[in-house]
Amino acid sequence: MKNLREMFANKRIIIGRDRLDEVAGIKQKLEAFEKFLEMYPEWQNNVVLIQVTQPGQTRQPKLEAKISELVTSINSNYGSLEFMPVMYHHTFLNTDEYMALLNIADLCLITVIRDGMNTGSLEYVVCQQDKHSPLLLSEFTGTAGSVSGAIQINPWDYQGVAQAIDTALRMGPDEKKVRYKEMYRHVMNHDAQYWASTVIQDLRATVLAGQSSSVTPKLDMALFVKGFKASKRRMIMLDYDGTLTPITNIPAQALPPAEMLEALRALCADPRNFVSVISGRDRAFLELHLGDIEGLALSGEHGSFIRYPGGEWINLLAEMDMSWKDEVLSIFEFYTERTVGATIEAKETSITWHFRNADPEYG
Repeated sequence: MKNLREMFANKRIIIGRDRLDEVAGIKQKLEAFEKFLEMYPEWQNNVVLIQVTQPGQTRQPKLEAKISELVTSINSNYGSLEFMPVMYHHTFLNTDEYMALLNIADLCLITVIRDGMNTGSLEYVVCQQDKHSPLLLSEFTGTAGSVSGAIQINPWDYQGVAQAIDTALRMGPDEKKVRYKEMYRHVMNHDAQYWASTVIQDLRATVLAGQSSSVTPKLDMALFVKGFKASKRRMIMLDYDGTLTPITNIPAQALPPAEMLEALRALCADPRNFVSVISGRDRAFLELHLGDIEGLALSGEHGSFIRYPGGEWINLLAEMDMSWKDEVLSIFEFYTERTVGATIEAKETSITWHFRNADPEYG
């Protein structure tokens, strides 16, 4: 570390370490750093970006060429024979070298455009117990929502990142300490052991919940019939598909069988019964197949329409704006054309996309 401090004496050090990959955001980092030097000329010759890049799983010559071009451009425009503002190292670092860089840094800049748990940010926090240097962390990392002391940035907003770099480098010791305290507390309290124990606790809770949950008992028909006959008023609410008729691959073929209609008429004929069929079917379908049953209440499109016995249909969504349907219908039609077996059922207040007959591999 002593050699590194002597090498960059009187310079503010920004550290970055990423795998050579498009989602690592190295290109965005260099673009933002160049914007920073352009917007804040007072930092020229006073700030160095040390970018260490590890080889990715596959070679990406186009990305390598673009990064090399950006590094050359920045060093040509803002560097000199004595000083280069970007030190780019495409190599593996051993642990001691890596930790030394994190320790002497004045700022860590992470600009990934998609990432899970960014462990580099956590390693940086652990190494900064003496300096309390700030952390600029992409909002697209999995740790952005939990490392509250970090300054969140959008890697695509070069000007915003440039402003954040300037803010971080000018940050006073008191604010640094407060931010660092928050980050360090999180890292220390949420280590690998914490996450492992949390997962185990959640698994145990799930198992115990399954053991304690009660299974719905089978209906006692004798008790049900006895209670039904003894009751003075009964409310009977029935679904259509899967209850009054079996589920079919083609919804239009789910027609009510004659014995079911006979039973439904018998229930409705008893003055002690209030019988209602509640369905996702539209009112035209329900009216066609069940509308002639005297004393039967109907509810269509999942409650959007209601028809009480002897009454007219009531549209409960009459005042709702249905202009959304055209846009949704165009989306459904797009995927229906590309999904063999899929169909669209357009209703007055909703649109249903049926894929029951499609090949499961499409999912």
